[in-house]
Amino acid sequence: MKEISAIVMLTIAMLCASAMAESMSVNQTGISGNISERNPFQDVVQGYDHALQLDPGNASAWLGKAQVSQILGNQIESREYFQKALDATNGTLKDDSQDAKAWQAMGVALAGLARNEEAIGALERSIEISDQRLEENPEDIDSLWQKAVSYEALYMDYAAIKAYEKVIELNSSKSVGAWIRIADILFAKANGYNESVEAFNEAIRLMPDNASWAGGVVSDQGNSILRTDVWRDDDKILRVTIGSYNKSTKKFDFIQQIVSRPASTWLFRDNSIGFLQTRAEFAALAANRMQEKTDGWYKTSQELFKKASYEESVEALNRAIELDPQNATLWDAKASSLGIAASFDGNRSQYNESLKAQDKAIELDPARAGDAG
Repeated sequence: MKEISAIVMLTIAMLCASAMAESMSVNQTGISGNISERNPFQDVVQGYDHALQLDPGNASAWLGKAQVSQILGNQIESREYFQKALDATNGTLKDDSQDAKAWQAMGVALAGLARNEEAIGALERSIEISDQRLEENPEDIDSLWQKAVSYEALYMDYAAIKAYEKVIELNSSKSVGAWIRIADILFAKANGYNESVEAFNEAIRLMPDNASWAGGVVSDQGNSILRTDVWRDDDKILRVTIGSYNKSTKKFDFIQQIVSRPASTWLFRDNSIGFLQTRAEFAALAANRMQEKTDGWYKTSQELFKKASYEESVEALNRAIELDPQNATLWDAKASSLGIAASFDGNRSQYNESLKAQDKAIELDPARAGDAG
């Protein structure tokens, strides 16, 4: 079980890795000398302090200070700042109980205070409000973004990726940030670094001309080469990785992220909102809660199926799949409901969707191929 979320891993890398890289030379990529000689937290903390001077009730700034203190091991100070963030969100929600961003910030603050049940409830509330707004306007980018970040905070990485992909699909100004978030989620997963590299390259492709990528061979080791890759935006280093590239498979066997500098210009959100650091029991509790919700939607879909309410059954399955998109059983059930609905209505699009759902089920569980045949 993960003890630190992918977002916190990114935070630590962003804020601390520059100190690790003070003496690193990457001549193969055209970057040499000291990447950073400054305190990696100095600008970040100053930024939060400036924000709080302008608005002492800025929950995002209090969360940022709390998490920097947490990373540095100042637990008493960290709890104090998390409490201030919680007080600020309570004030915001008193004025507007439908503020999804405030509920999300509250969830992070409560998690920092080890109030896990309440934290998960607040994050779920943020998702519910975002869903309500998306029902009214499926192209509400801000709601999609809030939903994705809340899913990420709840360790629901695949659901988060799907929401970020929807942001990209809508070709919004937040597409660059969405690709960066997807890249960082994938990087933290076992063997996910090849997809992470591809996602980060997509982010660079969408940035202006000043953004670039460069790669160079460090050493040739026969079937594999040790290479360094650097992504930058003008004079800012966004990411540096070193990895073993397999010539046969044309993929990386492993990659280590050496440097990741803040890419806040491209994240399009208050970075502090998502920096959720928790203990293992939070992750376990969140997973159990999401499993209960998934099981509930699946049970509902089966009851609707028995009543021949096939389209409603599909709607329930879509809610379950959003929570657990890697579950082959859910996709299989969706294929069945859509297939029967299509046979009654003669709806060709439903039939095609049924085939796509069946293909997805087989992709996730190849053993189902025989059953489908």
